[in-house]
Amino acid sequence: ILIILYNLNFHQHSESIYQGFFLGVDVFFVISGYLITNILIDQLNKKNFSFSEFYKRRIRRMLPSLFVVLIISTFISYFLLVPIDIVDHAKSVIASIFFSSNFYFHITGDQLYQSEAAHLKPLLHTWSLSIEEQFYLLYPAILFLIFKFFKKKMFEIIVFFTFVSLIANYYFINSPSLTFYLSPFRAWEIGSGCIVALYNRNRK
Repeated sequence: ILIILYNLNFHQHSESIYQGFFLGVDVFFVISGYLITNILIDQLNKKNFSFSEFYKRRIRRMLPSLFVVLIISTFISYFLLVPIDIVDHAKSVIASIFFSSNFYFHITGDQLYQSEAAHLKPLLHTWSLSIEEQFYLLYPAILFLIFKFFKKKMFEIIVFFTFVSLIANYYFINSPSLTFYLSPFRAWEIGSGCIVALYNRNRK
């Protein structure tokens, strides 16, 4: 709800409320890390984890709605955008399909939501979906290896990488587009959810 309100530009009426609306994206990443960690740990403990089944479930959940958004936004953009912006939109469609739109929007001009250029990019919001899918792609393999070889140190390892991501945000604080769009700088939010999931499992 917060994310929807943010994209409806309700923040124009209240700066403080606007900040709260955008927090929805950050909370989304934390919840995702929490849920996926619980799912993976349950399956690893039961020894029935399957990479193919995990990815199939993610594909069935994400791709149908994504393609609906891509088709509708492309149809409307054809009538509303000028040719140069239509070309840019087509490139963002391709980037979204391959879950790399966060890299695309960072590379093509450092456009954040607060900029005027954002209004001409119908798929700008897919940056968060790309980060989510990159997490789905890499995290199962990482957690599988940690579980297999460093199971007793799993909590400490996740905490370490989460802390590294958080520190990186401060180190690159003068590069807002970099820390806004790229996965390594968002890993601390997803990692926070992972930490809570592991903590709940390990506490006495």
